[in-house]
Amino acid sequence: MDTDKSELTHAATPVQFWEENNERAACDAASTAGLHTVGRGVHRVRFMDARKKRLWWTLGLLAALGCALGLLALRMDLGEQMKRCLEFVRAEGAGVFFLAMAVLPFFGFPISAFIFSAGPLFAPALGAGVVIACGMAALAVNVAFSYWFAAYALRPWMERFIVWLGYKVPKMPEGKSLEFTLILRLLPGVPFFLQSYLLGLARVRFGIYCIISTLVPSGYLIAAVVAGDALAQGDKSKLAIAGLLFAVVGVGLHLLRKRLAAKRTLTQPTRSEGSPT
Repeated sequence: MDTDKSELTHAATPVQFWEENNERAACDAASTAGLHTVGRGVHRVRFMDARKKRLWWTLGLLAALGCALGLLALRMDLGEQMKRCLEFVRAEGAGVFFLAMAVLPFFGFPISAFIFSAGPLFAPALGAGVVIACGMAALAVNVAFSYWFAAYALRPWMERFIVWLGYKVPKMPEGKSLEFTLILRLLPGVPFFLQSYLLGLARVRFGIYCIISTLVPSGYLIAAVVAGDALAQGDKSKLAIAGLLFAVVGVGLHLLRKRLAAKRTLTQPTRSEGSPT
């Protein structure tokens, strides 16, 4: 009874008693929220540490795998093996040659070996127009198959792997397929098959990808076929035309690359000015 009286004396009115209870509840909620915030912070730190560990382990495994493949290639004399394969394909005739041109670059075989061999081998017998058409058809089949493999067979596994590493899967911005495809196809030093895989993983628009991926190497294909036909016939005028075609294709692609680089340089300050600070 004494305790009840003291509580009633301390809270003289029901309003005061209700206010005191609200204050206690607010204090309890604030302390609980603080604990939750601290808990989230600790969880975030642990998550970042785990993500870094997974990333470093992955990079280490990739480096080890790359070294192992490099040593294997040196031991097998991969360059000599590729040379023998190309000689075998050349000897089997046009049908096997263009079929190999459609399939082998998918596994990393250099597409340039086919582009610069098709003209001298088959243009004198089949004609330059037929060889160019067959070469472009083989290129189209190769880039289409590479896109399908990267976009629909490889990308789901890559998405799971990126999420496992703790990152978000990047998405291709709307309306950027043309620019991205051109930049990657004109980027020097990147193997053709790797470009196809990267574009497929990014899931650029298939129509744009297929047209550009076929047309860019076709410029060199046309010039190489004309040059091969000219050498086989001993026609100096055709050889001069082929040299001019090589120059036009090389300069044109170089200027296009510079224009894309300038466009990206101009758009970056605009974005930074428009972004809030």
